[in-house]
This record gives sequence, C-alpha cells and structure tokens, in this order.
Amino acid sequence: MPCFWLSFADADKPPGTQFLGAALVEAKDFLSAVKAARVYGCNPGGEVQGVELDSALYYVPESYQNRLMSESEARALTGAEFLRPEHQALSTTQQPDDTPLPALDSIPLVSG
Repeated sequence: MPCFWLSFADADKPPGTQFLGAALVEAKDFLSAVKAARVYGCNPGGEVQGVELDSALYYVPESYQNRLMSESEARALTGAEFLRPEHQALSTTQQPDDTPLPALDSIPLVSG
C-alpha cells in the first residue's frame, strides 16, 4: 500500500508557530491518508499538504508510521533512511535512470 508524507499547518497562528507537525501514513490515496491520520490520532487539524512516496524506492518502517512528528524531527529526515536495500548503493540524489531521487527534505513543510 502506498505511504504518504503529510504536513499540517494553521495559517491563523502567529508566524513561527504555524507548523503543526508531519506524519507518514499508509493509504490508497491522499484523501484516505488524511482520514487515516485522523483515525490514528496524528492529524492535528489545520491545512494539509501531502505527497505519495514511491513504494518502489522507499519503505517506511512501522516506527515512523501513523504518528505526528515535530518540525525538528520532520526536518531531520532526508529520505535516505527509508530507501529500500536495493537502492541504498545509489547516490542519494539520483535514481538508476539518472532522474532526481525524491528526498523527504524536498517536500515542503507547511509553515510560516
């Protein structure tokens, strides 16, 4: 099942406090991921942006799934932690066909 990176924010909060957290959630599509995040208690509300991680490249361990991460924890992730073993020998910036490797640090955190 696909895994989605979700980033939550509240634009009505003062600048610097708008980021509410990020979560990695398995679901069939984006809307299902947002709903699943609410069920798992890792959807703090506010606005949400998300992206599906390429399951051929990435595997997200259960310890990272279905929980709300702080801004510092989310920013510390690069995506290399989740590369499948067969892709770990690759550069962290290139796939076998030389297209850019989508890193988690390139996914925008919704913040002010």
